[in-house]
Amino acid sequence: MARFKGRFVRQQEKDRRVQLSELVSDRNVADHTKNTEATDTYQSIWLPGERRIFEPYQVSKDLKAGCTDCGNTLHITDIVTKTNCGLGFIMYILCECGSMNAIKSGKVHHDAAKFKTRPIFDINSKAAIAMYDTGLGEHKTNRFLADLNIPGISASSLAKREKEVSRSIKKVTDESLDRSLEEEKNAPFSSTNEETENIPIKIKYDMGWQKRGSGRKYDSMSGVGVAIGNETGKVLEREIRSKNCRTCSYWEGKGTEAALHDCPRNWYGTSKGMEPDEGVSLIKKLEEKNCTVSTLIMDDDATTMSKIRQNIDHDITKWSDIKHVQNSLECGLSPGKVTENSSNRLIRKRKMHSSYCNSKEFKKKKLDKKRLARNENNVLEIREGDTYKTEIDMLCQNMQETDVISNPLIIEELTHVQNIQPSIPCVYFDLETTSLSLNCDIVQISAINDMNEFDQYITPSSGISKYASEVTGLSMCNNILCYNGRKVNSCSPQQGLQNFIIWLQETIPEKCMLIGHNAKIFDAPRLVLCLQKFQLYSSFEEKVLGFIDTLPFFRNMYPDLKSHKQEVLVTTFLKKKYSPHNASADVQMLKELVEFTKCSITELSPYSFTTTSCGLCLKQSTVAKARLFTLKPLTERNVISTAMAKKISDSGLDLFQLQLAKRRDTDNGIRLVLAEKNTYGKPRVTACKRVATKISDYLN
Repeated sequence: MARFKGRFVRQQEKDRRVQLSELVSDRNVADHTKNTEATDTYQSIWLPGERRIFEPYQVSKDLKAGCTDCGNTLHITDIVTKTNCGLGFIMYILCECGSMNAIKSGKVHHDAAKFKTRPIFDINSKAAIAMYDTGLGEHKTNRFLADLNIPGISASSLAKREKEVSRSIKKVTDESLDRSLEEEKNAPFSSTNEETENIPIKIKYDMGWQKRGSGRKYDSMSGVGVAIGNETGKVLEREIRSKNCRTCSYWEGKGTEAALHDCPRNWYGTSKGMEPDEGVSLIKKLEEKNCTVSTLIMDDDATTMSKIRQNIDHDITKWSDIKHVQNSLECGLSPGKVTENSSNRLIRKRKMHSSYCNSKEFKKKKLDKKRLARNENNVLEIREGDTYKTEIDMLCQNMQETDVISNPLIIEELTHVQNIQPSIPCVYFDLETTSLSLNCDIVQISAINDMNEFDQYITPSSGISKYASEVTGLSMCNNILCYNGRKVNSCSPQQGLQNFIIWLQETIPEKCMLIGHNAKIFDAPRLVLCLQKFQLYSSFEEKVLGFIDTLPFFRNMYPDLKSHKQEVLVTTFLKKKYSPHNASADVQMLKELVEFTKCSITELSPYSFTTTSCGLCLKQSTVAKARLFTLKPLTERNVISTAMAKKISDSGLDLFQLQLAKRRDTDNGIRLVLAEKNTYGKPRVTACKRVATKISDYLN
């Protein structure tokens, strides 16, 4: 001990105070350097980005209380040093009079179980309570604080605070258990009309271990058993068995007897023997509180009932509970407005959830959810096949068994061109083809933009159908393309398409829109398909933003007309006659028709579709046609209609995948795959059992 200003203090404390006094003398050397040094000291104590936990009300109150010697108000910027105490800290603030004042970051208390202790910050004790409440350990708690850039608390400090709060938690737990037992005894089905000293109650009992058994080995060091009231669903009593004590183990390792301490070790038998012993102990504890256990609901995994009959002097009925025991623990925290409000909200939420879980609506929804999940899982197992089974890699000689049935497909739709600018160039175009089929050849391409025209005849790779020749006047004579019997200048299909793209690039500097009559159904798909065939689609897509179909535009604008064919529109509005189905004449008349309506490109935009979506739809349609071809045996034998076959192929299924589904689940495979929900929540094909049964019978 040493003396400092007339007081007895420890030598270490005296050295610290002398050092602070010297610092005060140094800071008061000159008045003009005082503020600068104070700022430097403040910055050296608090690091950039450092965060702390403090109670604003308490700190503000202590600062306003002023210096202990002169009473002047203190300022946090006059801090000289600080001492960390876990999550709390003490700031040493220098007053103008030269006195040093200790300002704590929050409330403190003393350990009631000890005679004399240093002040303990409330925040440290609350951290220990929060660890109990959330289940976090010392490592995760400090990791969480470190991520927030807040200094943590040492493991030893946390251990001390855990021991401190554990006594209060045990006291609150015992009070809660007593209240729950009184509620159970007063429950309508537990109480009896006769006044008896011991009220009969029914309890549920089960045991949980710290370490789960493997079926061959049960070596958990601790276990907890709980008795839950059958009527209230609340915990009535609990017991803990522990085979380990760190203090005892430490001193046993040194060969020395441990000093007197609070030892948690209370079990020296096997881990499997904990459950029967705790069951007897729980019943005895309950029956000491003016009640009698009449019925015990538990599992059939232990010899608990046998040991109870040996140690309890009255009959207890046993009910088997296949669901075991439900966890209904409620916990409280130490006083504090935020903590109390949080606990009350949690309790209200649990009660509301419990009430909702017992309602018919919830139970029905739960059953429906289970049924849907079971159906989804069954469909996935059928689609994937056997992916995990003993020696499946050796048994699966046929690779078809590991093939995956495709996901439900959604038919791609043409998407509108968004935000078409009024200044975008428009090109009117038309095609003449060898037939009406999708994979026909183009024999003429014509286009017009303002005063620039393009007209190109193309020699087809196959003959022209009789109907197409009669309509267009184009025919093949000795592999030479003729129009009305006269030879025309033509080129190969690839060269003709290249010429069209070059004309667009040279005539129009930016992207443009192609306008055609019935372009959505006829012209656009056939043009895009031919471009894809000759690997010219990417160049075309870079130049053409999309297409506009004028047929639906005229239908909406003139709904009273019986026909909206282009030649009828020209005769009706332009009062002209021309040679229809000649691409060059068609584009000229279409341009005049659109100009006659005096509509802008913005009014035509609802009838537009992008070049990209047109290409995707064509690609999907081509693949779907290949799948549709495999379903031909089903349509030929009238097992399904042509429309149903198209729905099946559009959904991504073919005959081979239907056979896989049938082989993986003979009874329900076809039905589950056809009825599987797509992304819109609708059946993949159909939920009709009759269709699935007919396909299944055919595949037998």
